[in-house]
Parts: sequence; structure tokens; C-alpha cells
Amino acid sequence: MKKQENKLWNKARYSLEKHYKYICSNPNSKNSKLKAGFINIGIGGIIADVIGIKDIGNHFEPKIEIIAIEVKENLPNYRERHMDQVRRASVFAHKVFLAAPREFKPEEVELAVKERVGLFELNPEKRKLKLIVPSPPFEPSESKIIELMRRLDFFKCTVCNCYWNKNLITIDGYRSTHVFSNNIKPLRFNKFICDKCSSKLFKLHSKDLSNKFAEEWKVKRINKKTEKIDLRTKKLAEKKDISKINDRLSKEDEKIKNMRRYFKELFNKRLKSLNKQLNKVRRGLKSI
Repeated sequence: MKKQENKLWNKARYSLEKHYKYICSNPNSKNSKLKAGFINIGIGGIIADVIGIKDIGNHFEPKIEIIAIEVKENLPNYRERHMDQVRRASVFAHKVFLAAPREFKPEEVELAVKERVGLFELNPEKRKLKLIVPSPPFEPSESKIIELMRRLDFFKCTVCNCYWNKNLITIDGYRSTHVFSNNIKPLRFNKFICDKCSSKLFKLHSKDLSNKFAEEWKVKRINKKTEKIDLRTKKLAEKKDISKINDRLSKEDEKIKNMRRYFKELFNKRLKSLNKQLNKVRRGLKSI
């Protein structure tokens, strides 16, 4: 069942990109899964089969729209539990849809409207989604949207509120961590300022400040890379230590096996000599 649904995921993604102009992959990502497409991705244990993002803002305010599609195989009936599974994605998506490779029955359409779920009819041969019931708009929290977009390798600028591809950030792009202490546990907030905003902020100050910041940012990046390398070397060292222990254990096992073999041979020799002595005694008794 799951394999048949998996085959339909890419077809739904293709139609969402071509016919509805959503972005459903990140070709610049270092993650091969994101390069292939936003498939089987989510946050907080809520996973959508296909995710698409689109810019629906204007010249005054940027805004994105996230669509989540749950693709089902050809089932006899689509019930409330299927609609509930689709609607769960409204935690991070503005529109949620159920897509199926057949026509929906009138009672299924009524149920979708009642459960506030959109419906797509998927044609697998033509790789096309046909809108049957539009999804009502949802308003997910901004924190959930930012969390999902970071999962897709997009950062939100705290100044202009635009989303930027993480893999296309230049030296001017600034990622900072704000730490606030509440006397119990320090809270960390990850913030990001895009290239355009950071360059304009630098122009308000001096070139020396811009150059100094660029150098500091380079140093921070190098330090982070060195920390990662140190962690990897530590892990490799631990693995080597474990391999040494395993070698010692294998040698000790070999010694134990050799000792067992030696005592077994010794016991067999002793047993043979005893048997010979018994045979001599028996022969002597027979001659009497």
C-alpha cells in the first residue's frame, strides 16, 4: 500500500510545481532529499507527503503560503480519520489537501467541506492535480512556519521578513544567537539578517565597521568548522579505542580457546593411559 502511495508523491509534486507554481524542492541544498523535493517532510511528528511554498506578498509586505498534500491510494472510501490526518498539517500549512487517483463521491466531498479539508483529484498518467474542493485558509503560528522553512533550508530575515535560501547566503549574511538568562536555564533565539539588509545597515555606519564585521564572521565560521572537525576526531578516537578493546578481547578469547584445547587433549591422553592400564589388569585377571 505504502509503495503505491510513494509513486504518487512525485506526480503530485510535479503538478504542484508546473500547474500551480509552487516551489516544491531546493536545488541549491546540500541535502539530497531537499534537492529531490519537499516530500515526506514535517515538524513535531506531523509529516506531509508533499509540501509546496509560494510567495503571495506584494511590494509592501512579503508573505509566503505553505500548502501540504496528503496523497492516498485508490481506497473504496475516504473517511473522517483520513480527513483528520490531512488537517493535522494545518499546524504549519496555510492550505491542506487530500489527493487521490480517482473521482470523489458526493458524500466524500460533503465530508471534506465539513472537516475543512481541500480535495485534489490526481491523474497519475498525466501527472496532473485537478482541484475539486478548495482548502479554507488556516493561520499557523509564525514560529511553526519559521521552523518548517528552516527544515527546508530557508532563513527568515528579522529586518525585512523575507525568506532566503540558506545555501545562497554570502559573507554579508549574518546569523546570530541571542541568549537570555531566566536564572533557571539560558534561552537561545536564532536570528538571521539577510545580505541586503546587512549591507544597508553597514552603509549607515562606516566601511571599517563592515570590514571588521566580515572578518569577525569569517573567524566565527572557521571556529565552527574547527569545532566540528574536533568532534569528528574525538568520535574517531573513541572508535579506535573501542577497536583496541575488541582486539584485546578477541586475543583473550583465543587464549581461552587454546587453554580449553590443551586441557581437552591432556585429559584425552590421561584417559587413554588409564584405559591401557585397565586393559592390562583385565588381561592379568583372565590369565589367573
